[in-house]
Amino acid sequence: SIVGDGRAADGRRFSEKMNLVHLHLERTFHRFLNPERGFSTKNMYFNNTQITGFDPFGPSNNPARVELPSQKIRLQGEEIKIQPYILPHRSKVSEPEYKKYAGEEGYLQNQGFYIYRNRRLIQHSTWFRLIKKEELNKLIRVRVDIPNSLDELWKIDVRKSLAQPPESVRNQFKTVINRIEGAGKMVFKKRAAKISSKNIVSIWSRE
Repeated sequence: SIVGDGRAADGRRFSEKMNLVHLHLERTFHRFLNPERGFSTKNMYFNNTQITGFDPFGPSNNPARVELPSQKIRLQGEEIKIQPYILPHRSKVSEPEYKKYAGEEGYLQNQGFYIYRNRRLIQHSTWFRLIKKEELNKLIRVRVDIPNSLDELWKIDVRKSLAQPPESVRNQFKTVINRIEGAGKMVFKKRAAKISSKNIVSIWSRE
């Protein structure tokens, strides 16, 4: 029976690992699996099951998802595109959808910049230590598109899984953060204002 329990535990661990791999592929290649206009769809299979892309920037068909003004940075003649999003507040989506876009790590850990090299996600949910991850910023995610011609400047590793923005880009990122941080926090401040403005005297101060 001990051997049997050990095999069952190994099987569970293996299944968990496979599930993580599946989720990784859904997120890493989502712009190939569910491409933007002008790009063709690519099919990918995992254990004979077709993978569907997972867009970390929230449900595009939900008006509560905010797409903030985009920005472009020029670096050595190349263009870097920056597109910030604010995901819907919990009250604006169904519970299953809210959990879906939280991801395995949750909203707090998944905030930040998402770096794409030729539309492939190579690094996600990081502020590059420019600010700390805060509860009021947890709905902010920023898509950054870089071309492969800037690999050396971004210090992209061999596995194409890590990148370090050059100092000039980090300075631009600071400006982007300053511009969008207030909008992300406003989602929660509006909710707090609505709750506190009700003409009810409560024992507890609810936020």
